[in-house]
Amino acid sequence: MELCWITAAGVRTPTPDEARESAARDDGVLWAHCDHKDIAGMALLTELVPVRPPDLTVCHVRSPVPLLRAYPDHFFSAMNGLARGSDRRLHFLPVRIFTRPPIVFTVFGPHHATLSAATTQEDLVWRVGSDFTVRLRDTGACRLLRLMFCALVMSRN
Repeated sequence: MELCWITAAGVRTPTPDEARESAARDDGVLWAHCDHKDIAGMALLTELVPVRPPDLTVCHVRSPVPLLRAYPDHFFSAMNGLARGSDRRLHFLPVRIFTRPPIVFTVFGPHHATLSAATTQEDLVWRVGSDFTVRLRDTGACRLLRLMFCALVMSRN
């Protein structure tokens, strides 16, 4: 699990307990990310976002069909990015995103065996991480989500 607390003052990496506290604040954005097999990460997701059971199930399923569900208290989206596997081919990388102010929680779903953990995280962390200090000083969860989508697309160009 990876956690980032983003404010006008910069970016820091909170502990899970600090992330829980940050989720109740309105002076920044909490970005949490985990793999669908990360038990602690998925548990934190269910603590921070009022996750519906069908959406939690989608986190553990490979599907090429994009999905967007709007609830009164949060949004859930499922999409697929692309990542290059050890076989040098591009493979779908399922990305599940839960958002509610001030939280963006991303989950990588089940992916092809040739995609290592390092491969799946590499471009997203580098691209989005480099945007944190440049563009996200005074932004909200929706802008962070848009930048993450752009990062996924740009990393494959």
